[in-house]
Amino acid sequence: MNSPKTLELAANGASPDFAQGSIFFVGTATVIIRYAGFTILTDPNFLHQGDHIHLGYGLQATWCTNPDIEIESLPPLNLLVLSHMHDDHFDHIAAEKLDKTLPIVTMPHAAHSLQGKGFTKTLALKPWETSEIVRALQIIAPKTAIPIHYNDYTVFKSPLEDFIQAVKEAGLTEQVRYLSHGETYHFTIPVHKLD
Repeated sequence: MNSPKTLELAANGASPDFAQGSIFFVGTATVIIRYAGFTILTDPNFLHQGDHIHLGYGLQATWCTNPDIEIESLPPLNLLVLSHMHDDHFDHIAAEKLDKTLPIVTMPHAAHSLQGKGFTKTLALKPWETSEIVRALQIIAPKTAIPIHYNDYTVFKSPLEDFIQAVKEAGLTEQVRYLSHGETYHFTIPVHKLD
């Protein structure tokens, strides 16, 4: 295993609250996570219904949904986590309008692409490489799973209802929380996990 890389983040100024946080579902794979005094954005996508995107390998799709908020309405961000570099995870709107000095943790190929777009604080992680984000998030054992990135464009072959049925058949209904676009899930960390 590789040695951890460290990315220092500036705090938002408020005292960190390790006991609770929230996850706001914007749409697609885009969520805003607020925890321990930090605000993290994942896979920024702000496309609108009817937009066309390229998914790679010649595959194209028509966008079916709208983001719940516009990029201009984002709160101040400490970090962006990008799973991979496709238009449905980092669109042209994000490339144009996000702060070019925002720290971004992503894959090497995506980091290189982002640097070409003017982003100056990318941290490239190889598969199975670890990163320690100083003073950011504590690792928790989640009791709740939140599926995202469904129903957003015409290429999806398996609707959310298929997943809901599979969860029900597996007896996991109590562990899964479904969010609509624009819905926020608030969570609390048990006191014994904070030590």
